[in-house]
Amino acid sequence: MAAPEAPAPPQAELDACRRELEEARQRHLLLLADFDNYRKRMAASMAESAQEEKRKFIQELLEVVDNFERSMEFQDAASSDDFFKGVQAIHSQLQTLLRNHQVERIESSGQPFDPRLHEILDTKPDPDQPEHTVTRVYKPGYLHQGKVLRPAMVQVSVPA
Repeated sequence: MAAPEAPAPPQAELDACRRELEEARQRHLLLLADFDNYRKRMAASMAESAQEEKRKFIQELLEVVDNFERSMEFQDAASSDDFFKGVQAIHSQLQTLLRNHQVERIESSGQPFDPRLHEILDTKPDPDQPEHTVTRVYKPGYLHQGKVLRPAMVQVSVPA
C-alpha cells in the first residue's frame, strides 16, 4: 500500500521557513566576515610584533658594531697585522648583515641638525661651520626600513 501524500505546507509556514533560512544565511555571512577581519588583524599584529622584536635585536647588535668600530680606531688602518684584518673582516660582515636587513647608517657629520635624526650631547662654537650643523658624531644613528632605529648622538655648532 502506498503512503498517503503529505498535504502541501501552508504558505505562512513556508514563508517563515524562508525568513529563518535567510536570517541564518545572513548570520553565517556576518560570522565569516568577522572571522576574516579577525584573521587579518591577528596577522597584522603578529607581523608588527615580529618587526618590533627584530628592531630590539638590531638595536642590541648596534652596540656590538659600535664596540667593533671603537676598537678599530686604536689600530692603524694601513697595518698588515693579521689580527686586525680579521677584525675588519668581521666588521664588514656585520655591516653586510645590517644592510641585508634594511638597516642604514644616518650620515650626520656636516649635516644640518635634525631633531628627528639627531640627539645633541653638547654644543660648541665653530666659526668654520654654519649654525646648527653637526660637527662631531659621538655615536652614529641608524634607520630601519626608513624609520629611526636609533638617533645619532652628536655635537652641534652654535654662534660664538
